[in-house]
Amino acid sequence: MTVKDGVYLSKKEQNQFQVINEYLCKRITRNEAALALDCSIRTVSRIAKSVKTQGLTGVVHGNYGKVPWNKLEPIELEKIKNLIIGPYQNFNIKHAHEYLVEKHDVKIGYTKLRRICHSIHAVKRPKRRAKHRSYRQRHAAEGYLLQMDGSSHEWIVGEKWCLIAAIDDATSDIPYGEFFKTECSEGVMRVLRKIIEIKGIPWALYIDRGSCFAGWSKNEQTQLHRMCKELGIRIIPASSPQGKGRIERAWSTMQDRLIAEFGLYGIKTMAEGNQYLNEKFLPQTWRKKMTVTPESEEFLYKPISIHQNLDLIFCLKYRRKVRQDHTIIYLNQRYQITTKLPYSIARRVIEIRITGDGKLEGWLNERNLEIEPLINCYANRYVA
Repeated sequence: MTVKDGVYLSKKEQNQFQVINEYLCKRITRNEAALALDCSIRTVSRIAKSVKTQGLTGVVHGNYGKVPWNKLEPIELEKIKNLIIGPYQNFNIKHAHEYLVEKHDVKIGYTKLRRICHSIHAVKRPKRRAKHRSYRQRHAAEGYLLQMDGSSHEWIVGEKWCLIAAIDDATSDIPYGEFFKTECSEGVMRVLRKIIEIKGIPWALYIDRGSCFAGWSKNEQTQLHRMCKELGIRIIPASSPQGKGRIERAWSTMQDRLIAEFGLYGIKTMAEGNQYLNEKFLPQTWRKKMTVTPESEEFLYKPISIHQNLDLIFCLKYRRKVRQDHTIIYLNQRYQITTKLPYSIARRVIEIRITGDGKLEGWLNERNLEIEPLINCYANRYVA
């Protein structure tokens, strides 16, 4: 959350205010604002009217801080849970909802009951037939949606690398790609940063549910989630490989062409492969033969704000609790906080940041703490 003059704004609300402000200043149209916020034109008009009269607080929901009128009492909630895991454990959610309303006079909506069932892992999943898939039209303007993925393949004989890249949904352009040993968060972070430095910040990112992308569960927050939230990029998780077919077809083309060209030009190392990919293949082959002209001439990539420090965004961040002796543990290694402080920070939670060059930093309330590894000192034992 951001605090300014007593106004609390989430990252989503900050992004809303920025887009609405651009609309009020007539730098973008109302249709463009609706596209950027993924809402209707009517909603843009309503929020713009609130911002005109209330300023920053115009993007804050009117129900913020209020107790919901339909909030269940703890006794009633416990009763519902006992019924779900008891007599109705073999019922699906719709069936259980009907019985709760008719037999037990429970006043609860289906959606709320569904959330309760998921919270206690009491969901009966029916077997359904696969649905047919319809063709999805490209987005009209460049820079609105990027599909990002990694392709693990034997790019040269005896060497399996992972190519991480992103493709623009409107043009099929690939701004940047890079080979790594495995599909990792550091690789995703490096590629996304390069794309932003080359093109700008896209509005949305379409990714799969891999551990270093959107995460395996809907509630999982990966490092990529955190970076995109700080940049104002909307994350769209794909439920199947067919959902991100544009980049999957790009992998097929690259595997067919790059492997042959690597053999032709004698490329045998990852560094040579990355240089050939970004200096030869993408500009001379891909952008000339594989891209298309977008429907709209608009360029929707957002420029990097002067308030956005990419070094502080594109780093790995973890939370650690400080011990009584002002030490922390990271990857089974003990680190000593050497910064002189006028008070104890024992049992406080600090943020560990791993920068792009592998440097480990400690931060508390935006203050950089000096930390040093203790030699031969590990998490649960000391080595003589």
